[in-house]
Amino acid sequence: MSEGHPAARHYPLGYLWSETKIAKRRVNAGYVTQSLLMQSCIGAVLNGKKGGKEYKKLIKELSDG
Repeated sequence: MSEGHPAARHYPLGYLWSETKIAKRRVNAGYVTQSLLMQSCIGAVLNGKKGGKEYKKLIKELSDG
């Protein structure tokens, strides 16, 4: 229900199982993105100006699209 399915309790079991797998993949992809952003941020701090530029570029790419 927390992933945008307020009527999930009324879904057939097969459909619910499928939606659960899709939601799990989406949540896990978000965790991977957060981890990569944190790693990039740390790298940017350690690499000075060049790292900062690359980090800003990454954030812009994610924000645009």
